[in-house]
Amino acid sequence: MSNPNMYKQASSNNVTLESYPFPSELGMEAYLMDNPSILKLDDRKYGNPQIIECEMSIDKCTNRKTRGRIDMVVRYGENLFGILELKKHALDKDALFQLCDYLTERKKIVDAINQSDEISLDPAKVKFVGVLVGGYIDNELRKEMPIMEPKKSNLLKERPFVEYTDQISAITLERFRNPHTCEIVVISTPAVKESVKDTTKYQLDGEGRYGKAKLVHEIVKRYVKLHPEVSADQLKKIFPTPKLIRTLGVFAEAKEAKKRDDRYYADRKMLIALGDGTKIATCNQWAKESIDEFIENVEKQKLGFEIEAL
Repeated sequence: MSNPNMYKQASSNNVTLESYPFPSELGMEAYLMDNPSILKLDDRKYGNPQIIECEMSIDKCTNRKTRGRIDMVVRYGENLFGILELKKHALDKDALFQLCDYLTERKKIVDAINQSDEISLDPAKVKFVGVLVGGYIDNELRKEMPIMEPKKSNLLKERPFVEYTDQISAITLERFRNPHTCEIVVISTPAVKESVKDTTKYQLDGEGRYGKAKLVHEIVKRYVKLHPEVSADQLKKIFPTPKLIRTLGVFAEAKEAKKRDDRYYADRKMLIALGDGTKIATCNQWAKESIDEFIENVEKQKLGFEIEAL
């Protein structure tokens, strides 16, 4: 199997970084030990990973294909644990099957955790999340990840059902090196399920039919018209940036927006003029989660706009 990252490049401060993969799974393991937050799968249920042990031995594994040693065990909650399988190159269905073989050894894993962490877990209450960590994900596996319901996965339909497993996720670790300074840069990327595009339209104050980006533009424009004295800094506090577009902002000053006119309504006719002469352009990159957060803020602050999804 060819490695799609073989010719991949990254840049930092206008310097092209060269691909510099981890030499082994042990190298990846050491990096994760120093940077456990990389194993966060979300900001809530899986938001506080604590590494319990590396190379955890499992006595007398039922499946002889496994080597009886789990790469890493992570604690996400009181009775929620991550079982990690590390691969320095490809994450593919073979890596998935190997991880699932470990996940079926539930009682033995709980016994091993009890011994290593000097705690007393009730096996009936423990749940697992499987986590694959590797250099890249092959196309077949990428279509499935993350597997939110293992029992319904196409890849796992002929495998024994992995009980007590919340989900199976994947994280890629790509390592690069600055050829001039030898500085190492690691980029971690969790696998995200491709979602169906949301096409919801909205009415504003009982009229119109706006898409997400146009709705934001219209609300900001109307607010500025009602409050001509507002400054750009004040506007940022009134319309804080949703998490998903935190690198863009709800708007940017026209000069900056024109440098990224594929991300903002930077056309002269769409610019919004503030009372002090500053011109701004609203962001046109809005997903369901970010527009929901924006609308929630508008309603929370009681800005006087009535927004209704059609």
